[in-house]
This record gives sequence, structure tokens and C-alpha cells, in this order.
Amino acid sequence: MKISRTGKAAIIINVFAILHAVTTYLLHMAEISDDLALSILTITMLYLIARLYYFPADVTAAIILIFCFAGFFLGTQGAKILMASGSEFIIKYDHSISTFAVSQLLGWTMLFIVTRIRIIKHDGRNAL
Repeated sequence: MKISRTGKAAIIINVFAILHAVTTYLLHMAEISDDLALSILTITMLYLIARLYYFPADVTAAIILIFCFAGFFLGTQGAKILMASGSEFIIKYDHSISTFAVSQLLGWTMLFIVTRIRIIKHDGRNAL
């Protein structure tokens, strides 16, 4: 059975979202900062999605840079909002839940970008 590119992208997004959540949980339990690990996972996920659709490397690099900052901001703010809920379960897993949701958001947004945007070369030809 052949899996479509969109199917492969969906697998990449969901696997990396789970990896983000598990990594966050384990590092928080060990009281280790998760910044570097999550950045590496995010960069890898976004790069794989872009390469799957042969998206230009320079545009991919710019998007990855923006998305890493956005992911950090959304993840930390999301965790703060979840902490305010007061639920013991949510407080225990707030960072993991927030990280999972943000990873999904970034992954699906990247997929939308690479499937909808066409880069035009200087000579007027479609780069993709």
C-alpha cells in the first residue's frame, strides 16, 4: 500500500508531536531544561515536511527560524494558561500538553504552507 505525501506528512507531524510531549515530560521530571531538545525536534519535523514537498531550502530556513520562536512563545504561554486551570492532572502534564498542541499547530501550518505557496523564480518559472 502506497502512502501519499500528505499521509507521510501526517505521520511525521503526529510522531514528532508525541516525541515532543514525551521529551518534555521526561526532561521536566529530571529537572533538565527542554529548550534545546524541543528546538532540535521542531527543526527536524519542519525540515522533513518541507523536503517531502521539495520546498526551497532558503524559504524553509526562514520559516523554521520564525516557527522556533513562535513555538517557544506559544508553548510557554500555553503551559501558563493550563497551570491556571487548577486541575492536578493538567498541572502535572501542562508542559507536555502544551508542547503537543503547539507541535501539532506548527506541523500542520508548515504542511499548509508547503502545499499552498508556490515560489516563483526570477525568470517567471515555478520553482516547485
